[in-house]
Amino acid sequence: MRINRVLETSLYVRDLDEAKHFYITVLGAEVGSEEHGRHVFFQVGRQMLLLFVADVSRDPVGAIPPHGCDGTGHVAFAMAHDEISSWSEQLAAHGVEVVQRLDWPNGAVSLYFRDPSDNLLELVTPCLWFADECPRPSPHHPGNPD
Repeated sequence: MRINRVLETSLYVRDLDEAKHFYITVLGAEVGSEEHGRHVFFQVGRQMLLLFVADVSRDPVGAIPPHGCDGTGHVAFAMAHDEISSWSEQLAAHGVEVVQRLDWPNGAVSLYFRDPSDNLLELVTPCLWFADECPRPSPHHPGNPD
């Protein structure tokens, strides 16, 4: 047996209302469910992005064991190669600074920026990991065993 996909991933935030507003207005995320003051869950394609209030998720309340992390998290969202400029403009229009752009040897592009809780977010073209999604074939693919 082996795992076959990531179903959900979590980030921890300081201010849930501020984070919810950011993910909806800047990234266009759609709320799947929420519990005021505790968490908001976003459906992103066939995966879920879970935002928890860091201090609250550590309390041993409810059916799910306590969890959390110290420091900032990181998650990457896929963007199509032809959306790079549009995403750059979208972030700038909301006053979100792209802290780094990486142009990978295989043609992939990453835009790194931060959410209001200082989590490092990334918009990346999927060809970084999946050569069949590259706009042009490249032997310099990180996932290529050759």
